[in-house]
Amino acid sequence: KAGEFSETEPLVREWTTSPLKFAQKGDVLVCVVGATAGKINLGIDCAIGRSVAAVRPQPMRLDTGYLHYFLRTRTERLRGASQGLAQGVITRDMLASLEITLPPFPEQRRIAAILEKANALCRKRKRAIGLLDSLTQSIFTQMLARNRNTEECAIGQLCAPIQTWTPTRFPDAPPFRYIDIGSVDQESKEIIKAAIIQPASAPSRARQKVFAGDILVSTVRPNLNAVAIVPPDLHGATASTGFCVLRPCAPIATTELLFAIVRSEQFVKSMVEQATGASYPAVTDRIVKSFMVPTIDRECLDQLSKAIKLQRVQLASMKKGQIYAETLSSSLQHRAFSGQL
Repeated sequence: KAGEFSETEPLVREWTTSPLKFAQKGDVLVCVVGATAGKINLGIDCAIGRSVAAVRPQPMRLDTGYLHYFLRTRTERLRGASQGLAQGVITRDMLASLEITLPPFPEQRRIAAILEKANALCRKRKRAIGLLDSLTQSIFTQMLARNRNTEECAIGQLCAPIQTWTPTRFPDAPPFRYIDIGSVDQESKEIIKAAIIQPASAPSRARQKVFAGDILVSTVRPNLNAVAIVPPDLHGATASTGFCVLRPCAPIATTELLFAIVRSEQFVKSMVEQATGASYPAVTDRIVKSFMVPTIDRECLDQLSKAIKLQRVQLASMKKGQIYAETLSSSLQHRAFSGQL
């Protein structure tokens, strides 16, 4: 199924006694329905559901790796063509109508090998970023273990109050930056965009004034753990009431401490268990702020903050390298299928 797609090959998590279609090693799999339409994986020997299509190259005429990277360059085109159709469907005809340049078979394999090296570099950098990022949670877990016999307090007791406003009451005020739920990238835990909004046409959820260093915790679908730190360039922006805003109260709390708490497995598990609503599970600000954590001594807090700040600097540097690797890979793919590689 589409949900089992990974970076390269699908992960088999389910089994069936009534398979409808089979894929095999050497195929290229394409998600054809819904939000993941256009996602590409290499094929394995498995049954596939209705949301996945298997594209099977003719042996010795079309190399699997060459086809795989060709289809990756057409992802956005396929997604665009699916707009307006039921659930965003990529049809068989859409795939069949794609035109592909066919150099000699050995040349296809040479091109695929070059593109695979570039893509492997991207994957390695991404995994390295993930490992470094996970160290933050390891440090926090160790800190909790050291303080497990201390008194506890609610995370809300570590936070300062925030200010709210109603933009529509100030129609002549200048435009402001608005952070909505969709502004937060669930994977990187960063704010990746902020809309510029006129006060007179502001959405009703645009209420909460945020400062640099505040922590935004999405209260909808807590299992996704959409959390982020407000960066300096968004100081003074307005956040949706779909976020619980946690502002560290110095000196008893820091941005690094609160961010580590809301990313912890214990926090996510607690929020998921307390969420209500079957189709749109959510928690309240009160539930978020009532999450209990051990009281942290000042020495331990300083150590945590210094370690996490250092890791954030290293992480920023590694992400720049990741952007370069992805740009290189994208450029090579474009050249490969325009006869320049």
